[in-house]
Amino acid sequence: MAARNHNPSRDATWRSTFVGCLSLGIGVLTACSLLYWLPQHYNNRQLQQFAANLYNYPLPPHSEIVSQSAEVGLMGNGNHCDFLVTQTLVTELSQAEIEAYYAGVALPPVNNHNQGVAPETRGLPIPVTVSYDESPSSDGRLRFTLTLLDFGHDPGLDIRCD
Repeated sequence: MAARNHNPSRDATWRSTFVGCLSLGIGVLTACSLLYWLPQHYNNRQLQQFAANLYNYPLPPHSEIVSQSAEVGLMGNGNHCDFLVTQTLVTELSQAEIEAYYAGVALPPVNNHNQGVAPETRGLPIPVTVSYDESPSSDGRLRFTLTLLDFGHDPGLDIRCD
């Protein structure tokens, strides 16, 4: 009995409709994923380049790296991306020697399109700030952290910056 009700053209139509709907669903998911992924990928690439400016800067003599970190996101209020890079070092040098070494050191910004600063300062180098660990280390070496912060960039569709 089942053989008499079998209609090959209806099966082909159903299969064609199913494949079309599946393809449309996959296309929509792919487009949504790209809208989410591309802005984050773009900002991550900018962050890597920005961090490389600090990480590749020559270390003071008798110093070594303890840790490094880099992040992009909203570090305050508003709708913008902030880029923060830190590098912690230990050294045998004095605080005065470290201050002299990093005095006037400014590194390239993330890009020249920073909306969070006045137009006349867009694209100018970002100063490196130095902060010191208050607790003395067991080996008598000075521990300090370098910070590079560029803020106020257009987030695009990067949800980390909303």
